[in-house]
Amino acid sequence: MYSNIDKIKAELESLGYRTFTFDSPLGETVSFPYKVEAGSHKGERVMLAISMQGAEQYPEYPPHWIHLSPPIDDYKG
Repeated sequence: MYSNIDKIKAELESLGYRTFTFDSPLGETVSFPYKVEAGSHKGERVMLAISMQGAEQYPEYPPHWIHLSPPIDDYKG
């Protein structure tokens, strides 16, 4: 049986993303490099990671924990 992260990983790979999974303090996580396509950070490369805490089943419930590295601070204070 596939885990939620296995399903998300397979979908990302079918879209051409190169992924890897790891265990984090937030549970099983899938990560992939991403080039920002629009906005004030257009063209920058980041690592995105997705994790799902709880018993919700994907795809009935979308991933609700998105992680970004490096963090982007757009606060204009």
